[in-house]
Amino acid sequence: MEGQVTQEPRPVYLEDIYDPRGLVSKVYFRYLILLFVLSPIFVFLGIPVFFAIGRDEDSPQLSDDPAAKELIIKGYWIAAIILSYFLLVVCTNRLRMAGRSGFWLLVPGYNLYLLFTAEDRLDRRPDAGDLLPAEAGAKL
Repeated sequence: MEGQVTQEPRPVYLEDIYDPRGLVSKVYFRYLILLFVLSPIFVFLGIPVFFAIGRDEDSPQLSDDPAAKELIIKGYWIAAIILSYFLLVVCTNRLRMAGRSGFWLLVPGYNLYLLFTAEDRLDRRPDAGDLLPAEAGAKL
């Protein structure tokens, strides 16, 4: 479209992943979700392999040590809690960037529609850090 100014999406900073007050643009949200979907696969496959390093070559099973099994189970729970927190924060920040409340995550189905299709409505002015409507940020 001629004469229409397109604004670059706001980049994702590390604090946007762990700080619930951050913002995540629609452009980068898809990549973050892909990261968080693939992370459990690496964690849940990587932890048993890590503990299988010292096992007997003839045995396909992990060590029978109960302490190692308990540590694997605790590692799964810790990884699941950390990944769930990051996923919740990223989704909340995405809804904030779209100008919606984080409570929309509680509405099944419609929340996915908002997360992936809602346009960015807020932007940060580079000099002040204030939240502005995206149209006002594009004019500055």
